[in-house]
Amino acid sequence: MGIHLVEVVLRTETSLDANVAINAELPDLIVGAGTVINQDILSKLKSASCR
Repeated sequence: MGIHLVEVVLRTETSLDANVAINAELPDLIVGAGTVINQDILSKLKSASCR
């Protein structure tokens, strides 16, 4: 059991970096990005290989 999914809310400048770092450290964990409010943020997430 355990935690398989977390959400990083994109409210600060470092939120994307946190999402990338968590993905790198815990590749089996699904890290969702919350508060995706425009295409620019979505593009940055895709470029960083975020799910």
